[in-house]
Amino acid sequence: MIIMKKLGLLFVSLVISCVAMAQRVTDKLDRGLVALPSGTGNFVSWRIMGEEYYDVEYNLYRDGVKLNSVPLKVSNYTDTKGTSSSKYQVAAVVRGVEQEKCAEVTRWNNGYLDIPMQPVINRNGQNVTSNYTLNDVSLADVDGDGISEFIVKRNSNTAKEYSTNKYDFHRLECYTITGKRLWYIDLGPNMISGPDEQYDIVGYDWDGDGKAEMLLRGADNMIIHKADGETVEIGNMNFDSRNTLQSDANMAYTHTGNEFLLYLNGETAEPYVTMPYPLPRLEKGQTDLNAVWGDGYGHRSTKHYFAAPYLDGRRPSIFLGRGAYTIHKMCALDVNPETHELTQRWRWDDPGGAWRGQGYHNFGIADVDLDGRDEIVFGSMVIDDNGKGLSTTGLGHGDAQHTGDLDPYRWGLEHFACNEDRPAMNYRNATTSKIYYRLVGTGDDGRALCGNFTNSYPGCVGKSASSGVISTVADKVLPGVPGFDLNFRIYWDGDLCEEILNSPGTEKEAKIDKIVGNGVNRIFTSSGCKMNNWSKNNPGATGDIIGDWREEMVLRTGDNAKLRIYTTSTPTPHRIYTLWHDHQYRQAMVWQSMGYNQPPHLSYFLGELEGITVAPPPLTMTGRTEVSNNGTVGTDLNGKHVIVCETNDMTVSIAEGASPHVLTFNVPSWVQGTTNNNNIIYDKYTYTVDGAGLTGDARLVKQGEGVLNLPAVAMAHTGNTDIWGGLVNFNGTMKHSKLWLNRFAEFNTDGGVFRGIEMEYASILRPGGLNKVGEVSTDTLNLNFGAIVELDVIGASKASDVIKAKHIVIETKSWEYGPEYLTPVIRLVLPEGGDLETASYLIAEAESIEGDLDAIKLEGTCGKKCSLKHEDGKIYLVVEGVRGASLVLWNGQNGAIWNYASDMNFMNNGDASYFVENDKVSFTDDATAFNVELVGELPCDTVFVDNTTAYTFGGGGSITGGATLVKSGTGRLTISTDNTYTGGNRISGGVVSVSSLSNENQAYGNLGAVTTDPLHFVIENGATLQTSAAVQMGSPIRFEGEEGGAISNSHDFAMNKPFSGTVMSKRGTGWLKTYSSGANLNRMIIAGGTVQNNSGVAARVVEMHTGSLIDNVGTNNEINVPEGKNGSWTTANRQTYSNKITGTGKLTVYCATESGSGWVATRTPLKLNTSGFEGTLIPQATNSSDGRFTLDSSSGIANGVMNIPNGITVQNTGKVYTIGELTGNGMLGGGCTFSNGASVGANTWKVGSLNTDFIFAGSITGSGTVFEKLGSGMMTMSGTSDFTGKATISKGTLCLNKSTAKSGMLGTGSLSVGKGATLCGVGLLDNSSVSVADGGVLRPGVKETATSGTLKFNGHNVVINNGATLRFYIGSRSLYTKLTDVGSLSLRGTLKVEVREGATLEEGAEFQLWTSNSTNTSTTTVFELDSIGGGLVWDTSNIESGILRVVKEGTAINMHHCFLL
Repeated sequence: MIIMKKLGLLFVSLVISCVAMAQRVTDKLDRGLVALPSGTGNFVSWRIMGEEYYDVEYNLYRDGVKLNSVPLKVSNYTDTKGTSSSKYQVAAVVRGVEQEKCAEVTRWNNGYLDIPMQPVINRNGQNVTSNYTLNDVSLADVDGDGISEFIVKRNSNTAKEYSTNKYDFHRLECYTITGKRLWYIDLGPNMISGPDEQYDIVGYDWDGDGKAEMLLRGADNMIIHKADGETVEIGNMNFDSRNTLQSDANMAYTHTGNEFLLYLNGETAEPYVTMPYPLPRLEKGQTDLNAVWGDGYGHRSTKHYFAAPYLDGRRPSIFLGRGAYTIHKMCALDVNPETHELTQRWRWDDPGGAWRGQGYHNFGIADVDLDGRDEIVFGSMVIDDNGKGLSTTGLGHGDAQHTGDLDPYRWGLEHFACNEDRPAMNYRNATTSKIYYRLVGTGDDGRALCGNFTNSYPGCVGKSASSGVISTVADKVLPGVPGFDLNFRIYWDGDLCEEILNSPGTEKEAKIDKIVGNGVNRIFTSSGCKMNNWSKNNPGATGDIIGDWREEMVLRTGDNAKLRIYTTSTPTPHRIYTLWHDHQYRQAMVWQSMGYNQPPHLSYFLGELEGITVAPPPLTMTGRTEVSNNGTVGTDLNGKHVIVCETNDMTVSIAEGASPHVLTFNVPSWVQGTTNNNNIIYDKYTYTVDGAGLTGDARLVKQGEGVLNLPAVAMAHTGNTDIWGGLVNFNGTMKHSKLWLNRFAEFNTDGGVFRGIEMEYASILRPGGLNKVGEVSTDTLNLNFGAIVELDVIGASKASDVIKAKHIVIETKSWEYGPEYLTPVIRLVLPEGGDLETASYLIAEAESIEGDLDAIKLEGTCGKKCSLKHEDGKIYLVVEGVRGASLVLWNGQNGAIWNYASDMNFMNNGDASYFVENDKVSFTDDATAFNVELVGELPCDTVFVDNTTAYTFGGGGSITGGATLVKSGTGRLTISTDNTYTGGNRISGGVVSVSSLSNENQAYGNLGAVTTDPLHFVIENGATLQTSAAVQMGSPIRFEGEEGGAISNSHDFAMNKPFSGTVMSKRGTGWLKTYSSGANLNRMIIAGGTVQNNSGVAARVVEMHTGSLIDNVGTNNEINVPEGKNGSWTTANRQTYSNKITGTGKLTVYCATESGSGWVATRTPLKLNTSGFEGTLIPQATNSSDGRFTLDSSSGIANGVMNIPNGITVQNTGKVYTIGELTGNGMLGGGCTFSNGASVGANTWKVGSLNTDFIFAGSITGSGTVFEKLGSGMMTMSGTSDFTGKATISKGTLCLNKSTAKSGMLGTGSLSVGKGATLCGVGLLDNSSVSVADGGVLRPGVKETATSGTLKFNGHNVVINNGATLRFYIGSRSLYTKLTDVGSLSLRGTLKVEVREGATLEEGAEFQLWTSNSTNTSTTTVFELDSIGGGLVWDTSNIESGILRVVKEGTAINMHHCFLL
């Protein structure tokens, strides 16, 4: 065992102080040649290596015969005459000289390649292959042949079964592409890891021998089966921790026992290092897993992350990470390439605060700050190469993240992610964590994907499960872009857009979708395969494994017997070197299978719409000859690729006659985190070059963010000069080489003379250099959109920098969702304290101009009227004075343009005028143009819009300064410009329609910048703020006047600050999401869509007209539903609601419950005051499978209706609750509690106080529940009830109506019918006793004149007390009402028998009015029997058997006193 040396800070400081290089080594790969069937021929593709970036072409041979007439620049070819037996080879052609051919390949006849898996033989010698499922795949070339091996997780389906499985455990198996198994690892019983399967293994060539080593976490009782057939046992072979696992599969994590770090020879699996795991579950002195991690079963502590970052820019380190949700542990280890000894470089121990719990279920490695050193991108935070925090958002944990150059028009990399802790999603600067776009939500936003999926919009588009499709350039939700699956991205077809990889179902086939226009098309579906990891639907792996730069996917076959590799057969015109040689993509090949698998991303952007079709040169030392500090680029290096790349300031000389093939200066910066977002340190190194200029066909390449000072000499080389990044200072001549400035590159020159200069977006050219007037000369100057020319201007002397060019090209774009600049920019730089004097400044000489000179954006104009004029081959900056600020009236007589001090579209005191800074601008119906196009920045004092005719403010300009927008009149104002004015808004009439609002993450919006004073954003007089897209509002809004104002939204409206004032009406179908209390808003009217309240109360009174209210916090405001209106209200789990409900409309209330695996708990007390509510309350439940509605109230709804739907049980906390009218077919339930172990008394439900007739088809339940019928109306019940408390019919009528009832309809307790009350109907009563009081009535039959109907008593006693009535109705000899199954009937009151009018009863007719075990009458028993007539009378002699007979008059035997009616 090799134990890690703990050298601590001394070791770390030594590493940092040593000279490091800004380049890294790329893998030595084979040509990756592959052939597939294509049409009637074959499609052939191969790799371009990173070192073949410059001047390498290719010849393709079929069966020894060259197919191409001229060398191929791209690396794919469609051979229309190829066959299944054709054999192909490729040879590189380097600067015209053909190199050695690669090995011969034949076609994959099926269009894919299968790698067969070897049988699984368990520890008991049994073949258990059928019990194993293939899972994730790690990619690494372990044998150095340039072809990746496939290290596959092979999962036992019964690995966690402690009592039944002693021999079958998860495995890791290493296969070559030909199907040879090199070695495998039996992980044993102590590597169980829930649904995440985090027993990962990764490979990388840390020791630099050309073969990847393997790294994994191990545990006791593992067995390594090496390539030579020998085995290595790890730790205690008798230890089995599975009896400590929780039974729930989602919680089955090994959380006891030893852990090891295993560092293996990748080819043989021989351990180099077996050591205690450097990031233990518990540190020394810790004993309680739950106390440390927040759970006691190992979930949070069993999240592991491995990688191979280049922390010094030159050598790979080992990265280890552990933990999710709460704490995170991380460390970096360096490898001694000779001894394989591991030493700690740094360790991260969670500092808490905004850094705690920020990690995700996955992570990434990327050089986010472009300093050549890798960072650990871990969810909501980034750890810098120095082991300190670079930046954090503090948004916490999430599930999916994507890092790359997602916006090519911003410097550095960007990060797109979803969140669980503080949902929903965010898009941000990956270096500083500055948020560009954030959607605030309330629930886990569990999926996200971002990539360049469409040529309809510049840059990438991203989406989360909760968000729309977001432009990473415009930071806005895009219209018209279809939603897409949120899983993997992949390059598959021939263009530079990415495609979407997913599955059409859970663990089904793989499918690839492509966004085409406004739709999504399926372009590929696998056959006979399955995806992995349940609903995550991951492939085994994706990567540029073989063939050209497009990506492959590795899948498992449906029988788990093979791995299958799919590759594209679509031609492409684009030449891209293998993605494997991009430093960020290469890192993703290591970490891809960690945790919740995420797709790889490049470090750079590709896109056809953007014109970015060439990858940057790879960061590699392969094929390069290095010149060190104080070295010389001499003639001995002619024809070679020379590189200068130390991580320190350098001086290098160029010798006379030097003509290297390529001379690359990679001048690095060093961005250093300090675990403080506000204290990131930015250092740049400087390389100074002296001596002579380059000659011959040499190329000059500048990479890195540092500074390169070139000698002021004549550079005579003819190859291109490409400045990919950083700053170059050069005052010499370059008359034979074209100079190109990449995005964000900077170039200073004083007197430089050039053949041609081409500038990309945000690149900067400074004639004369910094703060010095000078000039530059060039044959051509290509100013692509966004290119910036900084001109020093000295007003006092009327002097400025000058560009001398024969030809100037000006490019512009018209993208609606583009970056900040869509035209070139001239930025005027004045000396400190200087002013821009009125004059014409010569800034350029140009023989010809292609493009629109007026389109160039001028910055730094000091509020002056500035324009460009081209005359007599010269370009002048014309600076004019402007009038003072005034009140101007828009008329639009000279067009629809509103710009600064130019177009005369305004009136000023009756005269035509233009706009100047701090004008008050008025827009009325007295105009000829109403679609106003804003151009440039327009700093106003006030913008008045008083209109009945609709106005629009559009274009690329913006209202700025301290302006206030005042809107009056009944007309509409639509604003689409991004404005930054700070004076706020007063909307006093009509409609203001917008699609974007400013907030804490977006400094601009259609209605200006964020304001903090609610008086700076007022809506009044019933005016409407309308939003046509998803918006987030960062300013408070106040509503004034009796009518207040309205918000009408068709998409999400997130309100991050408070509403206040009088009345706010919510209209439109969208959601209004409030994140600040509305306690100072008197009334909110919901007249459409949904209001989701996430803080405090939505308003003091919420008035429901239609739509929904969702309270995600406990509230106590009044909810009013007016007559004829309706709405729904949803509550949240573990919140308390003490709201007063008023009105006469209909309100549906959703009660939340809490659920887990096999359990549901009530944690939401509804302490509602419904005593004044006269409408209909419909209880509902958010959990439809449970359906409990948990009151904690005695206020009752005596004047209203409760309509309980099927599946809903209304419960209470042992209180008396009165209901005016009860309808529906749900249940009135028993007691509810809101904590484990609590208990409450029995509920009393009093129903019917409205004195109306109603039907309740549900049931009443609950132990001890008491039920009382109130009011003069009739309550009809058609359901069965099992409550055990007393039932009382105090007033009115209770009618049972279920003849088929199999159980009691009024519970099992005693039943009393009070004075003046009636119990009637058909059905079954199972009450322990039934008693009818003086004045009460018991009547079988639903209606008083029902001629049939039976009440059953299930053997229980019935007492008809003195003064009470037992009533029957007879329709004919065979049709009459009755009682059955009575235990003992005590008839002390009146027996009343009515006969249907017109009915004819015959002598001998017998009526069994009741059946009972016994019948008791008394001296108080009275018979009220309808007269029969026709000489017939009643015989009551058998009445104690329930029988009444018809006999001839004079023969009757009457036992009791009768009244004949």
